[in-house]
Amino acid sequence: SGRQIQNMLIDSIRMRYLSQEQFPNFRTINRFRVHPIMNDILDHSFVQFRELLVQSGLISGSALYIDGTKIEADANKYSFVWKKSILKYKDSLDQKALENYQQMVETKILPELIDDLKDELSIE
Repeated sequence: SGRQIQNMLIDSIRMRYLSQEQFPNFRTINRFRVHPIMNDILDHSFVQFRELLVQSGLISGSALYIDGTKIEADANKYSFVWKKSILKYKDSLDQKALENYQQMVETKILPELIDDLKDELSIE
């Protein structure tokens, strides 16, 4: 939630570094997160950031195999996804990552924003 991000900016040295010692309040954070222009930018930034982490070796691109793995009692050599197949369908994987991000926004971020808004309205 916006309040949790605000608290992390104050308490965490890593977050202070990322924010360059700036401490916006939760309302500013929430307005930023729901602004129509920022939604599109954040969507694309998520996919690009994931790709940068893979290229830098900070996360493993081989984890992409897991999505297509079949776990069955009768597992055989055809029950997994080949790396060449993953590379061939990279664009669709990026689209899927974007869809996963949007689902995360809808199920986790937006409800927190609504809760923050309710708290804000009940205080004033």
